[in-house]
Amino acid sequence: PIDRRAKERMAEKKTIVRTDSLSTDRISGSFDDDYITCPICSNVLWKPVACKTCENAFCTKCIRLWLKDNPNKCPFQCRFQERKPPPILLKILSKL
Repeated sequence: PIDRRAKERMAEKKTIVRTDSLSTDRISGSFDDDYITCPICSNVLWKPVACKTCENAFCTKCIRLWLKDNPNKCPFQCRFQERKPPPILLKILSKL
């Protein structure tokens, strides 16, 4: 789960706006948004990738835009190293 303070810090710094994402208001039913939303754009993860260091997932476009301004630095203040997201996350997203 995402640390609440880290999420608040990112919300304050939010400058990335994407139009190809899926807003959470388009999802019916209940879901734990800490797992399926991007901490950068706050929308449902779109083509997610994860940080190898902290294991948080991000939309591919969001993290790439973030890294342009913050080279090698994860939004959670660790060193960003890209990896595939956990298979369970992809399974959850496919069921939305």
